[in-house]
Amino acid sequence: MKNILPSFSIERISERLLHIMGLSIGYCSLLLLLVINTANAAPFAYLNAGNSVAVVDVETMTEVQRIDVGRNLGYLHVRPGGNYLYGVSGADGNTNHEITVIDTSSHTLVSHFEVAARAGLMFVTSSPDGKRIYAVDRHNYLYFIDAETHELLHSLEIIPPDPQIGFPKSEVEDIDVSHDSKHIMISVGRTGSRAGYRFYDAQTYASIGQVQPLITTLEGREVFRNIRANPYPRRTAADGLHGHLFQACGRFFLFPGSELEPSCILSSLPYSEETNEYYSESYNYESSRAYAFFPTPGNSFYNSLTFSYDGELAFISERAGGDNFTTLARIHVATANAPGAIGSYVVPINDTQPINLDAHPGRDELFLYTGKADLYRLSYERSDPLTPTGDFIHISGGGIATGHFVGGPMQLTASIQTGTVRFPHLPLTPSSQKVFSFHNRLNQKPVALQCSLDNGQAFTLSGGDVNVSLQPDEAIEFTVSFSTALAGQYTDTLRCSDSNNGEFIYSLEGNYVAPVTATPASGSLVVLPTQWPATGATYQTINFQNPNLTPANVSCSISGSTGELSVTSNLTVPASGNANLRVNLDSANTGTFNGTLSCSSDVGGSFVYDLSGETITPLVAQPIWPLPSRGALEMGYIYPLQSELQRTLSFENENASPLGFSCQLISDDSGFTLEPVPGQVAAGGMVDVTVTYRSNAPALETLARLDCEDETGQQWSHNFRANALMPINATPAKNSDVILPPQRVGTAPTAASFTFRNPENLIEGLFFYCQMSPSTPSFVIKNLDGFHTLPTGEEKSFSVEFNSSTAGNFSTALTCYVLQNDIGEGLVEQIEYTLNASTFYALTSSPRSGSTINLPDVSIDPEATSASAGEELSRATNAAISFQNHAPADESLSCSLNDGSVFSISATPMTIPANSSASLTVTFNPVTPGEYTDTLSCSGASGDLFTFTLKAKGVESPPRRTEMQLPLSEGPHSGKMLNLSVTDSEWSLDAAQSLTAASVGAALPQGVILPHGAVSLRLTEGTAGNSSTIVLSYPFELPAGARYYKYGPTADNPDDHWYAYPGAVISGNTITLTLTDGGAGDSDLSVNGIIDDPGGPAWISAAPGNVTAIPTLPQWAMMLLAGIMGMLALNRMRVRNT
Repeated sequence: MKNILPSFSIERISERLLHIMGLSIGYCSLLLLLVINTANAAPFAYLNAGNSVAVVDVETMTEVQRIDVGRNLGYLHVRPGGNYLYGVSGADGNTNHEITVIDTSSHTLVSHFEVAARAGLMFVTSSPDGKRIYAVDRHNYLYFIDAETHELLHSLEIIPPDPQIGFPKSEVEDIDVSHDSKHIMISVGRTGSRAGYRFYDAQTYASIGQVQPLITTLEGREVFRNIRANPYPRRTAADGLHGHLFQACGRFFLFPGSELEPSCILSSLPYSEETNEYYSESYNYESSRAYAFFPTPGNSFYNSLTFSYDGELAFISERAGGDNFTTLARIHVATANAPGAIGSYVVPINDTQPINLDAHPGRDELFLYTGKADLYRLSYERSDPLTPTGDFIHISGGGIATGHFVGGPMQLTASIQTGTVRFPHLPLTPSSQKVFSFHNRLNQKPVALQCSLDNGQAFTLSGGDVNVSLQPDEAIEFTVSFSTALAGQYTDTLRCSDSNNGEFIYSLEGNYVAPVTATPASGSLVVLPTQWPATGATYQTINFQNPNLTPANVSCSISGSTGELSVTSNLTVPASGNANLRVNLDSANTGTFNGTLSCSSDVGGSFVYDLSGETITPLVAQPIWPLPSRGALEMGYIYPLQSELQRTLSFENENASPLGFSCQLISDDSGFTLEPVPGQVAAGGMVDVTVTYRSNAPALETLARLDCEDETGQQWSHNFRANALMPINATPAKNSDVILPPQRVGTAPTAASFTFRNPENLIEGLFFYCQMSPSTPSFVIKNLDGFHTLPTGEEKSFSVEFNSSTAGNFSTALTCYVLQNDIGEGLVEQIEYTLNASTFYALTSSPRSGSTINLPDVSIDPEATSASAGEELSRATNAAISFQNHAPADESLSCSLNDGSVFSISATPMTIPANSSASLTVTFNPVTPGEYTDTLSCSGASGDLFTFTLKAKGVESPPRRTEMQLPLSEGPHSGKMLNLSVTDSEWSLDAAQSLTAASVGAALPQGVILPHGAVSLRLTEGTAGNSSTIVLSYPFELPAGARYYKYGPTADNPDDHWYAYPGAVISGNTITLTLTDGGAGDSDLSVNGIIDDPGGPAWISAAPGNVTAIPTLPQWAMMLLAGIMGMLALNRMRVRNT
């Protein structure tokens, strides 16, 4: 035997296969029912070797025997499990009129028997039940033969001769028998009206269908080649039962517009169970019965058709022309019960042609026999069909191989595959059992079966040891039970064997288990680590502990998640060990993800966890507009009308949690500043990062770099570019009022000069122009025509001239526009002046005519309103107006008030000497509080006119406070009230508060104490420099020798300090203080109408450490209590004496 590892070109077809077959779990169950043990025996391949049969063990791919038959052999046929191998034979190939019979059990020649005298048997086959033999000869006769007696039961002519030519135009191509042995099916080809398929009833010999599928072809060149019965057909909802498949080839119109390419169709003919008849349909292969379609190149030829052992797959072998005049073999795969193409692959077979294809009756293997007498074994897997491993054997002297050539005695089929069989765990299931079944499915004679247990303690066989004989198609079931009450692992061996050398050895395993446990406990919240971009997927583990002696399987699933949370669906926990279940969080999108993890174990234990995790994604930078230019974000220009520049970048946090964020601005220009950036961005929030540029110096394309980074490590970097244009220098000051010298009517015009200078700006192209608003002929701009350039470092001077022929006051606005075409809308700076000028005949005034004169406020005593007539009620205020005479002669001026009730003026008319000045006094003297306005008008003898607005307020003086009470702050009388009283008629008690001695300031002098604290006074509303008298009345008598101590600066010591105040008179419970504003007793030492006085009564000790004790309230209370008790005692004595 020679091993090969062919390099196949394969189309992966697993998904297509499972989808079309509809297998999944059901398919797996089917496989379990068809397991064949091949440890000691295997089916055989029977191959024509001329006048002998080569017997090949397909398990070892070795020839085990040659059976000499003494005849020339032709067509061979054997069924899996069949008792006999049949072959057509004769003295020469043209006169095969015998059928040779070989025993498949002993591999010995049984007999030769003649079917009919006419020569030329072509085909022989048998029914799956082994009761009939069917043969076809060259004359297209079908023979029905009893398999046991070899008696010819019936014969019939399949195709009568063509009346025009005297012999049949078509001939038989293939023959087979349905899976239930009821129908014989024959393929008649190749062309002609009689070509097609014939079906006959095995019992009545009647024709039950003579059909030619209506497949449209070109010029009738269809070829009806193969027909095969499915060994295990399965009904489908769409097509019913596909009991067979046929292969028809030609040039087909599959649908309108399709090209006529050589191809083959794999399908079946419908069968009516009611009429027991096969019938034809008009095949529209897009909407009618299911089919598989295979293109056929012009140099290709399809040979044979077979099924997988379970009837789910169909395989077709094709001989095709290769490169350089070589021949290659191709195998096509289709689903069998709802025909549909799955895929194809090429098999290298030593540049020869495949002759026949057959399948292993019990597993996924194919056997391909070639024209060079090589038998190939091809294994495949359903998950990836036709990925074969291949080996082959050469048959010396080998000839043709046709029909079914793999068969012979077959082992029983077992429902459970040999090997380890694990029983349901106790005590999780009340009854731990396994049902074993064996089926004599493939043999045509009885097969004996024996089964027994090696130990038979924890495991028992229902009914004891098994010793039965199974008839063809008979099955047996028996139960093995596992039972124990002690925890642990138990094993035994079940050994079964059949009479066809089949051995079935099962290692039984049972466990009495305890549930697994988990950490954390079920019901816990499992929070997964946050997934950051740098870390990728994160995970959290749950540890499962298995106390048993056998591994435990934990199955888990997650609900409520859309895929961000995942877990391994199955976890094996080793015996007496533990294992970690890894729960993963992986999402490309931000968010908080939740789910529920549910786990269960095959040894018991259910676990539920709430899962939560968050995926963090970087901040999202919002689009920037305008876009960067020359590698930087343009900020523009600072210029006088724009004092700062700003560009803002925005970042959005799409996460469900805050995200740390920081930025740094780097520049050699200190004018760049970064507005405060928060340390984190709120969940779902936005942050604006603003770069500001301010400058007090010219700058051209100065740069800054902004570097930002968020908590995920995402970084952003942007360059900023800015320019600064400084204001021009102007004289007089910008935006000021410019007063031109007064002009006496008839004299020369007056003027004001202006100078603009461009400082050292780095940006060229400045120019300016000026205009009057409103335009008036009295004001004229001189030395400036239109626009004027202002180069860097240069200046331009011009003037405004005023001239009027009439006396009066005149005003206009001078506006100058500084321009630069590259900045903004061109306007860099706007400078405005208010121009004021006047003309007069002789007189001018100060303030100028038209001015508003605000006189000082007057305080009004509210109690003085009831004073007797003529008594002064208020203090008047004054203002002066100066008039200048510019004429060479004296000038007379007359003035009057519009109202005159509260305002008054000095006597007029008044004479103003030539080339000199005189003043007019205005007095404000209101009686009641309020705001007052009046108009003063004056006229000169030469025609000069003056008008002034007078304004002033009469303010009500607040009422004097002369009494106040304060609680004492400390000492035995703490909380009792101290009365304060101002006894003079001027000063007001503005504020006062009681203080502890410790809170005043520096420590008291040695031997001085303030047992009742201090008092802080503030007196106001007095005449500056005057004195005030205030009386402090205590709620108790002050002891003799008490002194009044004040705290603050004195004229001889400007520092704050305690000192005995001589201006205090202490008598009984009162202290009378005389305080002088700015002098003795005033702590601010300022003559300002305010007196500050912190101080209090002090006790002075005779010597240091010998301070006179002050009786305290508790001591007095004790003395009083003692007196009362003495009086009570005396009273009791009197009662007793009585």
